[in-house]
Amino acid sequence: MKTNALVVIMMLCISFVGCTKRGCTDPKAKNYDESAKKDDGSCIYIRDYRDAWVGFYDGTKEDIWWTPDTGGVSGPYNATLEVSLTENDSVLKIIEVGSVQYQDAMYYVSMDGTLRSTGEGGGSFVGDSLYYYVGFRSVGAGTKSRFYCKKRQ
Repeated sequence: MKTNALVVIMMLCISFVGCTKRGCTDPKAKNYDESAKKDDGSCIYIRDYRDAWVGFYDGTKEDIWWTPDTGGVSGPYNATLEVSLTENDSVLKIIEVGSVQYQDAMYYVSMDGTLRSTGEGGGSFVGDSLYYYVGFRSVGAGTKSRFYCKKRQ
């Protein structure tokens, strides 16, 4: 009788352990699952996303300009952007390759790919595409460049 009870208890213990929900148990991860009881190594961190966006992007650029009297659009032109991480990994740096304009465009990027400028500009990553704009304004005048690019394979 004791043997049968011990077998039943062992079977119950094994079934409860086998039913433990697995998932990401780190609250700092993007895919944290509070119902997960056992970590399965699937946690995804913000750095993983930034690394995915680093690289070269080829596409087109349009320049938009305005003054108190006039304005216009020129382009599209071929353009290449280089996206890199800054030294502290908290900000993405985007430069137009071969251009002296906008060499210090720095952006905070959220987990969904939205770019928030540390200066003037913005944009977003969607899949392997980057929409990005940057410019400057003074009293009554300004210029802005818009880029539509896809990541090199």
